[in-house]
Amino acid sequence: CGTIPTTSQVSPHDFEAKFKEVKEAGDTAVVICLSSLLSGTYQSAHIALDGYEDCITLVDSLNVCLGEQILVLYAVKLRDEGLSAKEIAEKLEEKKKDVCVLAVFDTLEYLKTAAWAGNILSIKPVIAIEKGEVAILGKARGSKNGNNILIQEVKNKNGIDFSMPYMLGYSGLDDSLLRKYIAD
Repeated sequence: CGTIPTTSQVSPHDFEAKFKEVKEAGDTAVVICLSSLLSGTYQSAHIALDGYEDCITLVDSLNVCLGEQILVLYAVKLRDEGLSAKEIAEKLEEKKKDVCVLAVFDTLEYLKTAAWAGNILSIKPVIAIEKGEVAILGKARGSKNGNNILIQEVKNKNGIDFSMPYMLGYSGLDDSLLRKYIAD
């Protein structure tokens, strides 16, 4: 529709309402937040934590979207293994350092400063989430070169740990570009 979506963080009030539900139910919870370096969500949760420290444990994922989802799935696995909320949070603090989100943008449409020249030259920015922030790993000419940078970065990170959850994400109007990346 031509409108760029916007986001909003959860308010301390909304966090506190959920924390109260957890406490009143006699339960515990691990709250895994979007990177504190990219959003104020963790800070909102921390503000709401007062009086709920006995039942709520916060984890700053230092990640976004798929990286955060990997930590959530890992937490569910640990919960199913019988670990307590505190134990799960401790394991998440260790594992979050190993979670790596890598991305290649097919278009520079939303990165306006380089869009014109980049689109003409088929430049694909390659990014990662590193230490909770967005980092540019490089600029590739064409999707195959972008994919090569991703593969090299996976090797640099010692490959994929298939005992952990892993994700492949894609956004687009159809899957033609995804099929091209997979073929490349």
